[in-house]
Amino acid sequence: MERTDVIVDYRGEQFAVKLKIWRGNAYNERGESQLSDYLDYYHLKKGYMLGFNFNKKKKSE
Repeated sequence: MERTDVIVDYRGEQFAVKLKIWRGNAYNERGESQLSDYLDYYHLKKGYMLGFNFNKKKKSE
């Protein structure tokens, strides 16, 4: 298995957290796929993807 970004252990539960820098939709979709793989590998039902966008011209939606 490849490296995992973060596994959080909190009150007896585990959560996978995938950290990504925004580099476009295709890159984001690969991150979602990686998160899904983490969930399968660690037998988890819930995970999160935290994205960072350093583009100062981006508009919030």
